[in-house]
Amino acid sequence: MHFHLPKPMHGWREFVGEVGIIVLGVLIALGAEQLIENRHWNHQLELEREALREEVIDNLNGVQSRMVLEPCVVRRLDSLGALLRTLRPGQPIRLSTRVGIPIPNGGAKGAWNIALASQAAAHMPLREQLEYSNAFDNYANWDQIRAEERAAWVRLSLLDVSPSLSEAELAGLRQAYAEAVAADTRVSNVGAFIFRTANVGQKPNDFASAEILFKEAGYGSELCQPLKAG
Repeated sequence: MHFHLPKPMHGWREFVGEVGIIVLGVLIALGAEQLIENRHWNHQLELEREALREEVIDNLNGVQSRMVLEPCVVRRLDSLGALLRTLRPGQPIRLSTRVGIPIPNGGAKGAWNIALASQAAAHMPLREQLEYSNAFDNYANWDQIRAEERAAWVRLSLLDVSPSLSEAELAGLRQAYAEAVAADTRVSNVGAFIFRTANVGQKPNDFASAEILFKEAGYGSELCQPLKAG
């Protein structure tokens, strides 16, 4: 049997040449792999950016929807304050309409969570990461404020079902009213702040009026109706 052994290299120049060819091949392979990976992440980032822009608009729409209701909320709180200041335990309650509640709404956060979990966000420029992080932190804070506001208004709805109130119930309603007023102040301030600093270059859709919002939701118009105690 005859074995064909590789030709021995003669001198350092030939050795360095062989090694150089190997190194060049490795570098080309690594470069090609890096190019493919970069193209993959660029494609993923475009998809993520599109989804994130849609979610930013969705959250801004949620803020805008609540801000459209602000004149109705302020009038209703004024009416409730006047009522609760004069209402006495055991006094009959007859309201012209239900107390109502600011329509609950919010925006999706799934695309941002996916971007963080998939590490797509880590491939964004730092400034872009900070803009989205700031925006979604503000949206989460907004959702918390709205949850607290809703809880206060749910307690105020006791006025819809009770023909009269005990002293303890009346005290609870006054506490709920104070919490609703505080929540409304935060809603006004944080909503304006989000529009200024957490929009990531996007704008909410236009809502012409509260009436259109109620029509789209299918409920809630009593909030804007006069509240009279008879």
